[in-house]
Amino acid sequence: MELLPLHNDYARIEDKKAQLDLQEAIIKVYRERPEPIVMVPVLPPKERTNFILQNL
Repeated sequence: MELLPLHNDYARIEDKKAQLDLQEAIIKVYRERPEPIVMVPVLPPKERTNFILQNL
């Protein structure tokens, strides 16, 4: 998934570097799986939902 804008609150305190590190770790794990990775682009919610449903 492409990174969404970062908005910190009481539960989310990551900075941009932590966000990128987490994304890299997730992608690394997914690459170890046989399923293809589909990067979900940043889109308005309805378009994003449609993109996901079209790529199931």
